[in-house]
Amino acid sequence: MKTKQETNIDLISAMQNLSGFIFCFLLFFDSRILVPAISQSESIKLEKHVALFGFGDSLYDPGNNNFLNISIGCNYPPYGETYFKFPTGRCSDGHLIPYFIAKFASAGAGVLPATNPGTLNLEIQLIFFKEVASLLRQQLADAEVEKLLRNAVYLSSIGGEIYNIGGRKFAFQNVAPMGCLPFTKQEYNLKENECLPAVTGLSILRNNGLFKAAKELEMQLSDFKFLIFGFYTTLLERIINPLKYGFQEADIACCGSGIYRGPNCGIGEFELCSNPNEYLFFDGHHPTEHG
Repeated sequence: MKTKQETNIDLISAMQNLSGFIFCFLLFFDSRILVPAISQSESIKLEKHVALFGFGDSLYDPGNNNFLNISIGCNYPPYGETYFKFPTGRCSDGHLIPYFIAKFASAGAGVLPATNPGTLNLEIQLIFFKEVASLLRQQLADAEVEKLLRNAVYLSSIGGEIYNIGGRKFAFQNVAPMGCLPFTKQEYNLKENECLPAVTGLSILRNNGLFKAAKELEMQLSDFKFLIFGFYTTLLERIINPLKYGFQEADIACCGSGIYRGPNCGIGEFELCSNPNEYLFFDGHHPTEHG
């Protein structure tokens, strides 16, 4: 067992990685960019469509780390086996939560460049977003672009830079119950159906801070609107009541080594389940596509 001090150090490191947990935005595209020639009825439908840009870490990375000279990533079997039938760099057996249009997320990324050097931290991801905004301005009039950015909905874990660019409507997703993940259970020798209170407590602390910060921004920033998706509660419900949500197993991951298959999915000697759809987690940190 680790000492309390060692546990706290690990928790701080984990939370730094998770501070870039999710950073996406929904962006309305002009139908002329998407399709050059369509009927009026089709045009009306397309105007209601949204495109999803994902900023964050491995929970949203569609494979950007494949193009970086780093070891962090999921670009080897058995990742991708359920849907794609080959590894794409996604840290799951199939699709991730946001898989529409374009994603800037990078596995292992955090807000700070020092979190995992070489990954696309949020500063770099924002640079890419600004480049996309610049490309839009080459296609549309400035007034149209400003309206597009102003009316868009941004799903994000931080919002200051996007607000300055023109974003006004934000949807925040909070942090998962990190003390209940298979990796944590194995790392700290927990029993089945047991969570590590110290880690889960930090998740709750961060989520409370997120809500407080968002409320303060709502009071301080003109036209700032937000909602928060309770990913913590949603995932915890599935962990506590897996059968209710169609899962046979929520303690043990589908892929990995050890009692909970917490680490080493696809590395060295590991076990792989025969039906990932029965499992909430694919590896020690990441849900299955079904999850």
